[in-house]
Amino acid sequence: MKRALAVLFLAIFLFLGKLDFAEAVEGTVGCSLYYATRLEGAEITYTNISFRNLASRGTITIEKVDIYQSDGTLAAGLASGKYPSGFRGSLGPHQYTSLRLTDVLKTPPAVPGLQAIVSWTTDSAGVSPMVTSVFLTFGRDPKTGVEKESRARHVLPCVTMGR
Repeated sequence: MKRALAVLFLAIFLFLGKLDFAEAVEGTVGCSLYYATRLEGAEITYTNISFRNLASRGTITIEKVDIYQSDGTLAAGLASGKYPSGFRGSLGPHQYTSLRLTDVLKTPPAVPGLQAIVSWTTDSAGVSPMVTSVFLTFGRDPKTGVEKESRARHVLPCVTMGR
């Protein structure tokens, strides 16, 4: 009887050890951003922050995006549920969304160098977002501000911040 109970206990223990219990995971990434006009307003460069869930399981939630000016002051703070139209704050498997800096800051700052600190959570261990800064440069009508032809694109990975 003792032997049967021991075998049953061992079988249950091994079975439970194989289950994939959902673990909440969180993280923070830092992104380099840029937003400025040049050539007397005839060209504009701004950044989109791109978010991808490359995993086949789990949901990633973008909890907060804080954008800082080059002097360290907060330019914009965005919290979950209060993002611009079109931005998806929750990404299921293989989903993508993008946060357009021009939707957050309506005019370029006096000094163009910016950074974003992004906080995220996921409901599944081993899942984390791929976050990149996409720098976009366009021709621009200096009188109307209307964007014209695309001139350049550059992608930078965001970096994982210490916990």
